[in-house]
Amino acid sequence: SDEWLAEHFRKPQHMVHSSTMPELNLLDEEIQALIAYLRNIGGGGISYAKAAKIFEENCQTCHRLRGRGGDMGPRLDGIGNFHNGDWMKQYIQNPQSVNKDSEMPGFESTLNPEDIETLARFLSSQKGENR
Repeated sequence: SDEWLAEHFRKPQHMVHSSTMPELNLLDEEIQALIAYLRNIGGGGISYAKAAKIFEENCQTCHRLRGRGGDMGPRLDGIGNFHNGDWMKQYIQNPQSVNKDSEMPGFESTLNPEDIETLARFLSSQKGENR
């Protein structure tokens, strides 16, 4: 949303804890101009609320992210430092196609392609320290 983007431009680490974007101390008019530009070019990124919900409903039982979740699978803080969105998408769809020894179930028949894309982009954006 425009409100989310505005707050992100004001305090990036508050909105995305792993963000490396510095606070730019932009004026409200500059923030609104950036939002208008992003909307004009079709930007705005993924919905973090939607992505977080998909993660919570499908991944959090086994994986820990930002201090919440299970310990059956690896922690996913900082996973974006190691894998891009395309890799994540393939792994989410069919983990064994990437790692034949993976015990993770594939989500190709459980999640629709849009949700897999959203989840892959969300996870690949998790940069910073692997806690």
